[in-house]
Amino acid sequence: MKKFLACIFTIILCSTMLSIPNTLAATLYLDNDDPSGKTWSDGTWGYAKSNTGYRGDHRIAYGKKGHVYHWGFNFPGSGKKKIYYAYLSNAAFTNTKAVYYASNLDGTEMYTLGEINQNKAKPGWVKINSAGYTGANLGLAVSTNGSTVGTGADGAKVEY
Repeated sequence: MKKFLACIFTIILCSTMLSIPNTLAATLYLDNDDPSGKTWSDGTWGYAKSNTGYRGDHRIAYGKKGHVYHWGFNFPGSGKKKIYYAYLSNAAFTNTKAVYYASNLDGTEMYTLGEINQNKAKPGWVKINSAGYTGANLGLAVSTNGSTVGTGADGAKVEY
């Protein structure tokens, strides 16, 4: 009788587990100077060490035009939206309208995700927005958006 009940319990448990959808998301992280070489910039971005920065450093730009920082994520097409975050924890990041984009890996196609007030953002990982794109390899970019104050680029992450 014990074996019969154990068998029934196992069948019920297995069928229950198979009916639960897989909701766990994968997360990828990139630093501003990731050793993988998957970050790059357009325009002039200064480098500085920082004990508040993600992995101890950050990039910063002061300029109206042509300053964009890119994080090139490589992930498989998952059929799910991507949720992007920026690591903001530096007093020098004072841009009140930093624009974030989802972009293809060569930066030729960019989709606006949202605008963040880097000057008032809470320190740490700040959610930018979701990208409706469900395919593979869509990076993140931040632009100075015409501002001459400090626009920061530090860590970036994507959940998919």
